[in-house]
Amino acid sequence: MGEVSSVFQTKRIGVESTPGTAVAANKLLQSIGFTATVKPEIEDFTPDGSKSTALTQYVRDTTDIKVSGKPTYDELVYPFLMLFGAGTTTNPTGTAYKRVWYMKNRTADPIQTMTLDFGYDQYWYRAPYMFLNELSIKVGNKGV
Repeated sequence: MGEVSSVFQTKRIGVESTPGTAVAANKLLQSIGFTATVKPEIEDFTPDGSKSTALTQYVRDTTDIKVSGKPTYDELVYPFLMLFGAGTTTNPTGTAYKRVWYMKNRTADPIQTMTLDFGYDQYWYRAPYMFLNELSIKVGNKGV
């Protein structure tokens, strides 16, 4: 099989109703990019008196996902969901939405997990239970 070109790869996300249960990732974000790196955890065993490894055990794999971009108002919702949970959404004017999130001071915030699908054509990979550990946004008079 030939190398898959990164030009045609698409990354889509979906909001999980149960954390860790993969869902159809049907939201294509235009202003936020994801770079996924799979990290397998493997343990080797070398018995006493042996020079080489006799057993290699696959333990688990994790996927580190770097989030980058210049998020727009309607797509910034997804990183905030992963950090602070659902929040409140109202439609006070009938045309614009108002979204409010409150960080809990002394208890854990109810995070929302996502499923990330990445690939193209028939080559798709799925990473469920995606959440953010941290988010940094720089805002200034020259843009975000």
